[in-house]
Amino acid sequence: MDFQELAKQRHALQEFCQLHAASLLCFRSDRSFKLAITENDLTGPARHLTTTATCIESLLDCPSRYRVGVADPEELARGFAHDALARPGREWTSEGSAKIYCRCRALPLVVRHLASFDSRLRDHIVGIFQQLGKDPQRFAIGETAPPKRGSKKTDPASWYPPNAFHTYWVLELLDALRARFAKDCAGIEARLRLDARRRHMILWARHQLGVQVALHAAESSVLDTDQLGWSLAIVLKFGEDFHFDLAEQDLIRQAVRCLFQTQLPVGTWRHYRSLFHYRDAGNAYCYVFETFVVLLKIALSQKPSGQFFRQCLYGRAKDLIRLWEYAGLTPIRLLPDAPNLIGWCSGHRINQKEAEGWATASVFSFAQNLRRLVGMWTREVALAELPVRRPRIDGKQEALGQIGERGDTWPCDAPGVAEQLCTLFVHPILKAGEGDDSEPDAQPIGKQQARSAILFGPPGTSKTYLASCIAAAVGWKYIQVHASHFVARGLGEVQRTADEIFNRLMELDRAVVLFDEIDELVREREQEHDAFGRFLTTSMLPKVAELWEQRKIVYFVATNHIRYFDAAITRSQRFDALVFVGTPSCEAKLRHLKGCMNREITFGGMERLVQEQLTRAGCIGAEMKDKPLPDDMMLAKFALLRYDQLEELAHHLSKLQLDDDAARVEMMVKALKEIGDQRLRTYAPYVDFVRDIKYHRRDCQKIRTWLVEGLVQDEAYPEPIRKDNGRLWITTTSDDTPQPILPGFRTEIRTPGVVKFLKEE
Repeated sequence: MDFQELAKQRHALQEFCQLHAASLLCFRSDRSFKLAITENDLTGPARHLTTTATCIESLLDCPSRYRVGVADPEELARGFAHDALARPGREWTSEGSAKIYCRCRALPLVVRHLASFDSRLRDHIVGIFQQLGKDPQRFAIGETAPPKRGSKKTDPASWYPPNAFHTYWVLELLDALRARFAKDCAGIEARLRLDARRRHMILWARHQLGVQVALHAAESSVLDTDQLGWSLAIVLKFGEDFHFDLAEQDLIRQAVRCLFQTQLPVGTWRHYRSLFHYRDAGNAYCYVFETFVVLLKIALSQKPSGQFFRQCLYGRAKDLIRLWEYAGLTPIRLLPDAPNLIGWCSGHRINQKEAEGWATASVFSFAQNLRRLVGMWTREVALAELPVRRPRIDGKQEALGQIGERGDTWPCDAPGVAEQLCTLFVHPILKAGEGDDSEPDAQPIGKQQARSAILFGPPGTSKTYLASCIAAAVGWKYIQVHASHFVARGLGEVQRTADEIFNRLMELDRAVVLFDEIDELVREREQEHDAFGRFLTTSMLPKVAELWEQRKIVYFVATNHIRYFDAAITRSQRFDALVFVGTPSCEAKLRHLKGCMNREITFGGMERLVQEQLTRAGCIGAEMKDKPLPDDMMLAKFALLRYDQLEELAHHLSKLQLDDDAARVEMMVKALKEIGDQRLRTYAPYVDFVRDIKYHRRDCQKIRTWLVEGLVQDEAYPEPIRKDNGRLWITTTSDDTPQPILPGFRTEIRTPGVVKFLKEE
């Protein structure tokens, strides 16, 4: 599928998934979920354990933005775990049958959400695994028949054969037990040899996978795609990582081909062998949506096996969409007057046409995970077609150091550049944490968080470099869009090209985008007589506003001429700040000169003298801008020198005698006269520099976040100090440096955006 089709399906899935929580909650009754929508209200302890477990798991798959006003599913899961274990063991059945299935399917959720270990779990585990002890030829889990009336023993000859569905959920249970209660289960693990049996089950599943691949390749009449899908899930999730094993990869690819070769034209699959038999309802089968929920979750994993499987499924994207479209053709309206509340019937029961809770939960879980998967594919294709750049520096700490160094700019009335970039952009993102990369529709940027700025100032002041450092500091992708990208196909294709660029940017998340060298695209419309310039300014306004609204990426515009920018594009809800990026500060320049000359030199009072002459040179009338800069303002040149010009200054200084402290400023003036940059020889750049400083602004509704150092993290502190993502932070909307707020401490700013707490002596 190409980008256009992926984006179209992604947006359709996003809309569909908004129906998830409200529809599924139609089945909720007291502390349980109904099996069928027409069932009488449920009361008392947990009922319908497998249906309720499936429904709660489905709500856990539903992002919070799709369940506004809905009870916390984590709280539902904790309540269900407590209630389920309170039921006597004999009541752990599914409609009076399938005691093994009931335990396999419900216990993983129970174990993951128990507040503490419950000894009753041991009896359930023994009940599942006793079949392996009674039949030495049995290496995996299936449904066992209950004992005959009057007998305590059950005949293995009457059992259903082991299947990959039951076995998958038992492996999920074992992993949940290991993760939560390894010490508590040590005794029963040794007694039942659970570690060895876990390995046997995985080996059995791999054998079943090979058998099913062979049967599908032969187009056998006894193939079973359900068992193929679930054994594939076991091998992928619980088996050895195979990213270096080419033979194993070929087996997985062939299994995926076989999985989809039996898909019916309508988009679904037929029933295969039954898993067990319900006493009153008939045979129970795998439900195709439940199968693909598990498979898609594996594909969303960041493990190498998950990434490989995701690539395998990409070639089957259209087939996965067909399955979702089949669901869209078969919904059942849950309430006569509510068309947006829909459910599904699995079709497993004879003459059963009512919407079922567990089937509805499975369809919506499938849709949510498909939405995430299609979103990841869309993002990857968009990135492949955008100018992604590698940040110029590796490592978050190194990048933060470079922001501090390159953001140490010439003093002005506005806060320092490094401080602004760290507190407005870098620290809020680091405070929030990395988030889930497999959830491309998340909004990693808070409502009160800045997500855009215009970086303006003279040429060569590291605006582009600072943007790339921000991307490296937060660990996000970095995209650099130039004006040339908009006109790459010629002026006649500008509109289409601009639409394509922004459409791809809209599909990104966790990325830093720099629009570089686009001064000509956003010039003041009243001064613009060129139709191309007018078009691009007008077309960019709504697109930039939409990027801002999404809260998924941070974007910057770098420009040398802020005064050319249309007032409409620089207002709030398009750009949160206008940040003046000046030349290096006096202290930074002197440090650099020291390195260039390999000697310690001081220029007493230099910064004050330079600032005085810079202010005088920048405040002359417009008619003087083209006049040459006089000798008595020559120190103003020092303010506008870039890093790349300091080597030249050092060369000229090295020819002069700098031993006399009193004469050093005079020597600096002589060296500055020799600087070859013709642009610095008239008043014009000094007038622009002083004027541009006044354009600085920021949206004062947007927060600033300061990293706190010097305090013990495990202790409790009053607001506004908060612990997030393993660090302490202070959040404020003020431009002022946070003041001491703890008795016995004073604060000090040592690096940009970092508040150091020091104990008072």
